[in-house]
Amino acid sequence: MTTFAFTKEKTWQEKLIDQVLETNKKSFRTSLKVYGELLVRKGNKWVKNTNPVPMQRLSKKRAETDVLKPYYFKKNPDTGRCMGYNAVAANRGNEIIITTKDIVDTFGNKVPAYSILQLNGNTNLVAQCLLLNGDVSIPNDYTLNEFVAEDNEVLDFDVIVVSTQSELNFYYDIIDNTTSSKSKDDNYSSCLVGHSLLNYETGESNLVPWTITDMDRPLSYLALQTVPKDIPSMNTIVSEYLNTIKNVREETTSIVNNGDSNKAIFKAFCLDISQLELSGKFSPLQVTTFLDNLSKEIKVASDSNLEEYWSSRFFSAKKKSRGSSTIDTKLSSFSKFVCSPKSSWAQLYFTAEDWILWELFSINRDIMRDVQDHRLYGHGGSDILGGKDRTDSAHQELNFLRVILLYAISINFSRRFSAIEAFEWAADNISPKCAAIDQVDRLDILSDKKVKLALKSYIYS
Repeated sequence: MTTFAFTKEKTWQEKLIDQVLETNKKSFRTSLKVYGELLVRKGNKWVKNTNPVPMQRLSKKRAETDVLKPYYFKKNPDTGRCMGYNAVAANRGNEIIITTKDIVDTFGNKVPAYSILQLNGNTNLVAQCLLLNGDVSIPNDYTLNEFVAEDNEVLDFDVIVVSTQSELNFYYDIIDNTTSSKSKDDNYSSCLVGHSLLNYETGESNLVPWTITDMDRPLSYLALQTVPKDIPSMNTIVSEYLNTIKNVREETTSIVNNGDSNKAIFKAFCLDISQLELSGKFSPLQVTTFLDNLSKEIKVASDSNLEEYWSSRFFSAKKKSRGSSTIDTKLSSFSKFVCSPKSSWAQLYFTAEDWILWELFSINRDIMRDVQDHRLYGHGGSDILGGKDRTDSAHQELNFLRVILLYAISINFSRRFSAIEAFEWAADNISPKCAAIDQVDRLDILSDKKVKLALKSYIYS
């Protein structure tokens, strides 16, 4: 009886590693099949069968904005039809990294020897998956076949052999600075991907959604420095606040969503809330109550005409509950109060929640032409958009919110209070410089370097 021995065919990854072992070249070319090698079926979905470099950006969004719209769906002036899938373009710039030694990547993850990592061309493959899975719509009067690779399509790749983290970062930096034109937000998403907090291909994450994008300015306000664009340097700052970001409460979303032009400031403030809870300075019960109360009132305010909302809160004839917020003024209406050159934030006696609402739903000069916003709000009114340094204005507003919150925590949210009371407490507990904030025009002290450092230390140490 004849016995036949069957040898299992090697995968494309095993064949590629054999090529590395058989050569001392630092780079060489190879070709891989689109279907069956680069893309495979899992259930009823097509998925990528390559692993990206650790610094990979969020590819789903970029697949639509950087590949599908500008290339696949772009009209060919010669034919008047969409360009569709182009085999020549798809074969340009594809690169793979193979490690020959164990490497610890930028994010502290171990990358084993002979790992195969796709350096460039990820986004095009993600675009193919989106098309094949019906996750994006193709233009009318076209068939799917016009936008996806043919059955026997192969893609050419440059294979680069590395043995250290610095080599991996070097080759990635070349791509980062030339081909991909990545923004700071792209690199921030790369940091989240590197820390396994964001799926680069699908965009799925367990993080609160507002913490995934547009975090450059909020982090710069916390770190008291510009966030660098290059990933290793950016990651140093992101890592410092990573635990804070991971523990942000979903209930903060309504605060951020109503931040408008000051959204970055309110993001930083919500990160403060997260950190204060983590450090035990803000009890979970207090956080829950504070955010619940805010969320309820935000829903009312966001659906209202702001002039009418604030007027009904403070100038209506209906009886106020004991201990509720008040404005110390003899003026008979809200419009008169906010337009009077004699009015100021020193006349406000608010609960902690109302102090935050007052800043969140402030009246600007687009709403009321003569509003004295520079006298009424911690952010200095229209000055936050011009007139003085924007960064100083942002720090002034953030630190105003911080002092109000920290003082409220110190009195267990038990009563309404004036901003002057909060500054007196801050002078004793945060920075003596806060004692000088006893006049309307002295809020700029909140952007003083020593005050910024003292507040950062109090919250994040």
